[in-house]
Amino acid sequence: MMFGHCVIKTVRLENGDLVRVLQVGGVYQSASYLDERRFDPVFSYYFGFDHAFDGDQKPTRVLMIGGGGYSWPKHVAKDYPFVSSLDVVEIEPAVTSLARKWFFLDECMQRYPGVINPIEADGRSYLQAAPASSYDCIAIDAFSGCEPVVSLATVEAAVAAARVLGPSGVLVSNVVSANEGQDVSFLFRYMSSLREAFEHVYVLPCDSDELAVEDNYIVYATNGSVVPDGVLPYEGSMLLAPMRDGD
Repeated sequence: MMFGHCVIKTVRLENGDLVRVLQVGGVYQSASYLDERRFDPVFSYYFGFDHAFDGDQKPTRVLMIGGGGYSWPKHVAKDYPFVSSLDVVEIEPAVTSLARKWFFLDECMQRYPGVINPIEADGRSYLQAAPASSYDCIAIDAFSGCEPVVSLATVEAAVAAARVLGPSGVLVSNVVSANEGQDVSFLFRYMSSLREAFEHVYVLPCDSDELAVEDNYIVYATNGSVVPDGVLPYEGSMLLAPMRDGD
């Protein structure tokens, strides 16, 4: 795999639950319960993406960049029937193959036909090529691990995402700290990038996960009027310089 050595194993949580995990480059990238909850996320930050559904106008056309074990797509297909299509862009075909074989993706796609659509592509290239206003929601899960995908975090990427979304569309991204929670500089630079393209940019905390060593934050950007519940206050002076293509 292009992102490092991959291991699939079963671990037992402190409460006794057995979960199957996908470990890439020494980091847990995805996990699944092995019982009737196999379509439910193990990591709590995936529920943070659900803030995209907070408004009265529910999104029906959803794009996710970064498939992993397809935890959130399975959850959406099961729990949000108003979502008619969820395109999942994953650059590594082996990851989607593993999700199909080991993380119940095929079973979910059979149970909820026509919702999840895996696409093998580079996320930034897909954004650039997608038609304007073709999605109501974009979820990005490509900023975890030691090397987040910076090409999706620049001002130019934010402008591309805003163009692809409808006028009141929502972008939600999972951003992970570094140095065991001590370094959130990427979060602040990414928020600055988004503020160049979106009128409103919020950040929400996520609950701590037993299997995680870093903190997760959900960044919510929109040109619409919905304010998600539980946003963290911040001053513009806290933000760092935005990222740009070619930096």
